[in-house]
Amino acid sequence: MGKVKSDIPRGRFVFRNGPNPSGERALNIQYVLDSVPVYRSTGIFLHPDNWNAAKQEVRAKCPDATRLNKKLAAFKSKIDSELQACDDIITVEVLRAIVKGDYNNMGKDTNFVDFADKYNEMRYENGKLSYSTYYNAQLSIRNFRKFLAEKKIPEPRVSNVTASLIEKYKEYNMNEKHMTSKDAINKKLAPIILAARYASDNGLLDARVATLIGQSYFDINSRQYEGKEADERIVRFLTEDQINEFRSFYDVTTDVRRHRVMDIFLFSYYACGLRVSDLITLEWSQIDMEKRELVKKIVKTKKRLRIPLCDEALDILKKYQTLDKNTRFVFNCLPEDFNLADAAKLDMTLKAKNRNFQTSLRAWGERMKLPYTLTMHVARHSFAVQALNNGMDVHMISTLLGHSTSSITERVYAKFLNKTLDNAVIEKMPFKFSAKPGCINDGDVVS
Repeated sequence: MGKVKSDIPRGRFVFRNGPNPSGERALNIQYVLDSVPVYRSTGIFLHPDNWNAAKQEVRAKCPDATRLNKKLAAFKSKIDSELQACDDIITVEVLRAIVKGDYNNMGKDTNFVDFADKYNEMRYENGKLSYSTYYNAQLSIRNFRKFLAEKKIPEPRVSNVTASLIEKYKEYNMNEKHMTSKDAINKKLAPIILAARYASDNGLLDARVATLIGQSYFDINSRQYEGKEADERIVRFLTEDQINEFRSFYDVTTDVRRHRVMDIFLFSYYACGLRVSDLITLEWSQIDMEKRELVKKIVKTKKRLRIPLCDEALDILKKYQTLDKNTRFVFNCLPEDFNLADAAKLDMTLKAKNRNFQTSLRAWGERMKLPYTLTMHVARHSFAVQALNNGMDVHMISTLLGHSTSSITERVYAKFLNKTLDNAVIEKMPFKFSAKPGCINDGDVVS
């Protein structure tokens, strides 16, 4: 019978991003579910004057109007038809897969191994996994398929995968593959368990079965296999005085490569905690010196991020403009012809560059007598903590950090947020306090 029309998200065409040199803008189709917009480019560029947003059509004055309107109607009709025919509960993930043309009937009768592989791919494309995590999960899913073939076990459908099958796979890894590390086995189980949970959440697998499958993990903090912003669980940061102490090393350092590491660290701090992956891949085309802003699609989540640039950040950029070492990448960390679309090579290169940075940072951290190892990520935390301490709204900080939701920011910086809330009540409300509530001190490590 299909779905009730009101249950199906409605699509409309919208412009995204700025105009090209000819004044034309890219036309995208947009669907919204649970207040989350999902987009896909139509591949059509139009001058805004030739588009009638109210009627959702190219204006007749455009010489190619008839052909373009037919193309847009067919484009939207194909997506609408797939939404109407979809047997699954339409979640944001399913909607995104259909809109992008990647949907593959992820229903109860789907092969479970294919389902797990597709779900892993969806998480990566939605910015929830790094490339290395995605790739390792892909290998684990392939190993699960090899296990089924070796044991002559038919590949299960989504609706009839069982906890006993996952336990057999677990025993297979321990007894026949001689894996002694519980951590390694948990990593192999993770994409299978996550796929079962996702299937359950969407009504494709009995919830009791999914719960039993989830208990297959060895009991050693299974949370680390869930892809939960692992790089931000511990907050280590520099105070403003420590930032100044770090800057003082510039005058006593003669090595040009170490100067670059210092510039990248400080630029991260001044550019609202930009991640090291985005610093390495930062391009001159993403910088507008006149508007004093940086606009970039960030590597981790693929979200478009806009950052205002302060004087200190601009000074660093002007220095690298003068050096003129690389016409494409700001900090000359990648060759000008580097293919950013090659995810595997990019992941490997980013890790290698970051390891090189850490050598210099570790030495400076020791000179500062820090109780932890100084890393590039400390610059990111330093911005966030100082922003909170200075009363910046957590939602603004979340946006500047490029977090997928503000709840991540609130979780990571919870203790610092408490201090900000205390200060806000003291300063903004007409209440009397004989003494300030207890607050954590600057420099505390949160674990």
